[in-house]
Amino acid sequence: PPGIRSSQYFGYSGAYSAVTTILPGKGYWVKASAPGVLVLTGGPSPTLAAFANPLEGFGTITIADGDGAVQTLYLGDDRNGTFPVAFYEMPPAGPEGTFDVRFSSGRMVETYSAQQGTNSVHAIDLRGVSLPVMVSWQLPAGSTRVFRINDGNGERTMTSSGTLTLTNPSVRRLTVTTISSEVPVEFSLGQNYPNPFN
Repeated sequence: PPGIRSSQYFGYSGAYSAVTTILPGKGYWVKASAPGVLVLTGGPSPTLAAFANPLEGFGTITIADGDGAVQTLYLGDDRNGTFPVAFYEMPPAGPEGTFDVRFSSGRMVETYSAQQGTNSVHAIDLRGVSLPVMVSWQLPAGSTRVFRINDGNGERTMTSSGTLTLTNPSVRRLTVTTISSEVPVEFSLGQNYPNPFN
């Protein structure tokens, strides 16, 4: 039946990642909302301009471990509360000891509200990671929220882009907090007026 696909197609190469191309002889994971058959038809590939990237404008958090496995997660503003985060549910985790990084919700995408006075906390679970672990981020451009990251050993404010290196083997979870705030984004000192020294 139409509309039974309820997730992205995921491939696996050291970590799960959403794919836009299905290659012969490879295995993929997809979630279906009902029994049925998924039929993929051939034909000319549509141009990339035909598709809007639903994650455009989202921030990224990339976790790379010492063995070279990499996973990118996305965090963005859901202005009208309709972003389909359930569509980004990841496949079940692999066997114990295999690299797996995802939000605690099981998804690769999480959203927060842009409304003033609302804060959100998103946990990221780390499984099977080899030290050292490099966490890098690129926050959404133009966001007025304050972002903080906590590795269990302390919290730090995230700048628009940055990195954090984890060397403690007991760290298995990160939390990213978004805080609604009217914090100034820049400082300036203007000429006083009237000038009392005239």
